[in-house]
Amino acid sequence: MRLFINCIIVFICLMIQTTLFNFVTLEVHPDILLVLTIFLGKQNGGGKGAQYGAVIGLLQDLLSFGSIGINMISKSFVGFTVGFLEEHYLFDANLTSVVTVLVASLFDYILYSSFISMLYGYLITEHLSFGVIITLLFFNLLVAIVLFPTIDALERTFPASIKKN
Repeated sequence: MRLFINCIIVFICLMIQTTLFNFVTLEVHPDILLVLTIFLGKQNGGGKGAQYGAVIGLLQDLLSFGSIGINMISKSFVGFTVGFLEEHYLFDANLTSVVTVLVASLFDYILYSSFISMLYGYLITEHLSFGVIITLLFFNLLVAIVLFPTIDALERTFPASIKKN
């Protein structure tokens, strides 16, 4: 049942990410799927976080018609890293969650930009923009403020089906 609920959450976030933001004319969009990967990594640990990140990233790659595999790799790294750190070093607090979202978003952006730069052969500094990074971090933090409590409420509603491992 837990896997089913997580699949529904991934599907909803995937549809919002790939459809709704195509109608918004901003240069930067929040990465809902990254925030979901961060949450799932925090809840399930490094191994499951990497698995969720790989699946979420692959689905995003397939639906975005870009280079297949780049989001898969970057999101699996983020899911693993967040899950590993949550298991061994971090504690569950609001400030820790804020810092985790900000650092993981920056980590994902740098990984993604690095892979794109290697694939297409241009300098990473051409792809990095301070304004874009700050806007992305702000948007992802706003998404986390909404998404984390929503999924926590689902955990309380379905405690037997969505419980922490």
